Amino acid sequence: MITNLPTMRRCIESHKSIRRLAPAEEPIFSSSNDAGGMGGILTDTKNLSVGLSAEFKLSGARTTYTLRAKVTGIGERGIQFLTSTGREITVPREAVVSISPGAELDAPRVQTGQGQRLPARTQGELARSVRRTLDGLAIEPQAAVRAKMLRLQLEDVLSEISSSVNKRRAAAVLKVAVAVEAQLAQHELTTSTALRKRAAEAVVEATTISQRPSRNILTTAIDDSLEALVAAHKDHWQMVTSTAIHPPVLSTRDRVNVTRGGDHEFDLPVRISLDRSATELSDVALVLDKYRNLALIGRPPMVETLVAGQTVTLTVRLRDNRKQGARGDINIDAHLRYRTPDGQTQTSPKQRLLLSIQGSEARSDIPNPYRRYAGGLPVSRPEMFFGRDALVHELVRDLGKTPGGTCYAVYGQQRTGKSSVLEQVKTRLLARKAVVAGLSMGVIDRRSVTIDFVEEILDQFRVQIDRLLPAETSRLLLARWPDTAAIESRPLRSFQRALEAGRSLLRSAGSTGVAFVVVVDEFTYVHEILRRRGIDPAEHNELKDFMRQLKGLLESRMFSALLIGQDTMPRFLESYPNEFSVMSTRKLDYLTVDEAQKLADLPIRTSEDSSRYTGYALSTIASYTGGHPFFTQILCDRVITLVNSHNRSEVTQSDVEEAVESLLSGRDRIEAHKFDCLVTADNTHTLITGVEGEDETDGIERSLTVLRRIANLSGSQNSPVAIDRLQLDSRQTSALDDLLLRGVLHHNESGVSIRVLLYADYLRRYQR
Repeated sequence: MITNLPTMRRCIESHKSIRRLAPAEEPIFSSSNDAGGMGGILTDTKNLSVGLSAEFKLSGARTTYTLRAKVTGIGERGIQFLTSTGREITVPREAVVSISPGAELDAPRVQTGQGQRLPARTQGELARSVRRTLDGLAIEPQAAVRAKMLRLQLEDVLSEISSSVNKRRAAAVLKVAVAVEAQLAQHELTTSTALRKRAAEAVVEATTISQRPSRNILTTAIDDSLEALVAAHKDHWQMVTSTAIHPPVLSTRDRVNVTRGGDHEFDLPVRISLDRSATELSDVALVLDKYRNLALIGRPPMVETLVAGQTVTLTVRLRDNRKQGARGDINIDAHLRYRTPDGQTQTSPKQRLLLSIQGSEARSDIPNPYRRYAGGLPVSRPEMFFGRDALVHELVRDLGKTPGGTCYAVYGQQRTGKSSVLEQVKTRLLARKAVVAGLSMGVIDRRSVTIDFVEEILDQFRVQIDRLLPAETSRLLLARWPDTAAIESRPLRSFQRALEAGRSLLRSAGSTGVAFVVVVDEFTYVHEILRRRGIDPAEHNELKDFMRQLKGLLESRMFSALLIGQDTMPRFLESYPNEFSVMSTRKLDYLTVDEAQKLADLPIRTSEDSSRYTGYALSTIASYTGGHPFFTQILCDRVITLVNSHNRSEVTQSDVEEAVESLLSGRDRIEAHKFDCLVTADNTHTLITGVEGEDETDGIERSLTVLRRIANLSGSQNSPVAIDRLQLDSRQTSALDDLLLRGVLHHNESGVSIRVLLYADYLRRYQR
């Protein structure tokens, strides 16, 4: 073995030089045929093999070295050795001068030449062996290698220690070395925490045994080994936690409006959050540093555990000690006190809260126009319809032209406002004196689809034409209009004759260029029925016959049509390419951020036309709904309800956060079925990619599995998640493709995220 520190350093430095050599450089080791005349020594190195433990004589540039080691690899770069101290080195094959086989690396030394065991090392020799390893730690940069060197050295000397006290000491320190070596191999907090705990327990046990001072050199060497391991253990944990621990922050940035009661007391809600890359914290408490003219009631609020990516609301009770009628905002300085995983108590930087206290004087409620539409009804009032301006303009312009024949199919996610678009188009066409009939395929009798469809359309057309005709001409319309028997026997012919009669009478009355338009909602319902199993063959044939006759009606160019359907509309059109060859499609997406903010702001403005929202309140609404019209209506309804209950007339970010919390928890939380529109494309619960398959399977669970996984990995900040981190099987990957195709997920170079943050938060709260 290398017997002194300077020699060991030169050997290691020589080894480092080898790795830096270019091919043209002279190697640090050179060949030598000097066998040294040693009995039992092999000079032929051809039989070198991985796993061989021996004493090797190595020839260097200036001198030779004796090394006790195990061969761990033989390759083009040379021979890899693992020394008895845990050091890994590589030397050229030609540098090996001779081999003394049988020198076990991890066992007591054996004299192989005579086949006899060498005399046991003295306690002083064992101490010097441990001390040499300790001295060698100074030139080893990697902590994990240093722990391994100590572990191997302690294993080497343990069986030769004669003192029972020192043997217990060495065994306990060896246990520490094993635990610390495992700890140092991990660098992430989640995987290091349990290993760190195991190492800490081993340290306590070894420290208890080593409490008695001693001048024995072996005892001192063992205790110094423990000290080196404890230092590595602590340094590693500090490194891991310093990169993972982030202080929690007060996420309440906007002014907070509160209303004091008759006793001048009020609740102040403060939202706190923890970065998704941070480590879990405990005993997180809100501390108010400065709150002039206010008094704290009770103890400061605290949350026992705050996990990465979590946002919670802490509520502190305060009393307003200002004079009666005092107004104006109050500044409050606050910070958070918390406990880190290693048990230390730390504090976050101070932050300032702006508080506006209002009295409980009676005031009129803010009107709530969202209540009607939060249940899912189509928006009929123009003042509540926002966005889609270009689309509505295009539809009204083209559908209102004569002659007819223009056909549009508008589709998209459920609850994105397709029926509202239909209502607006219908209203504006009627205002232009067009004759418009509308119906939903969901209420048509499947046993007589064509007859019911034609009969419903003609009834609405007749009423509207009659209104446009003079009274004396109305009798002529009824005389020429097909009756029920005619429609039942020949529906397509009856439809054509009725429209010819209506146009003729309108022209005679001076009304020319009148457009006839049919708007059909839930049109993909027909496709859903055709795809369901167990449908009566007669109904199935009836639906197919309807599709054939609808083609004839569209080709007659006697009217224009607007068909509204779900995400499956493109597949429907592909299934009937002949019938829908002239159809123009438009996909409806969410509202833009600006449109969503207008929906929240404009309908509830004050009589002076000023906004009721302050600070970041409007942008917070848009951030939670992602512009989804249905969920924007739901959130606005809850915001107005809460603000009115607090007897206030302004909306702050805190009010929006409180409304979100009430939707996610408590007795009045949002029902799970409200989110069904995001999970699947239509009522058949199949994925779009499986629409044409013969074996239709329920796609809800697959989609929910993907959505839950994305929600949990993205954290409360809704950060994008790399697709490979989702670890999806082939069926779940199909669900992911479906969610991307339908626009439920946002996808960029960083990964995927759920567009409606309100739903992502809901999924994190409720796993099942």
